[in-house]
Amino acid sequence: MRGAGSSYPACPGSVDVSPSLGMLAVDPRRQAEGIGRRLVAAAETAAIDVFAVTRMEMSVIARRVELIAWYRRLGYLPTCQTRAFPYDDERFGLPRSRDLDFIILARSLIAVAAPLS
Repeated sequence: MRGAGSSYPACPGSVDVSPSLGMLAVDPRRQAEGIGRRLVAAAETAAIDVFAVTRMEMSVIARRVELIAWYRRLGYLPTCQTRAFPYDDERFGLPRSRDLDFIILARSLIAVAAPLS
């Protein structure tokens, strides 16, 4: 199966439905203080506790290579799926460009849920 607007084949073993993490932002003056990492960790813990899931995914604008690299350092990996940018949805702001799309990243939450020994 291919993701909506996908330009890549789906990765083997990909899951069609996972909770989605998104719309996170940290004031640039407060970046590099661990706030973003703590927000992601809290969202992952809530997804495990409330929904009993083992995987989290997120959509990141494909042009944001530095942000994708940051999420990769947290364990999120590309799923080989993309989604079209919702140009007509004001919740996503007013884009300055008409050539945007999202890359889908995912992370297993099994290690997050496992107790430390």
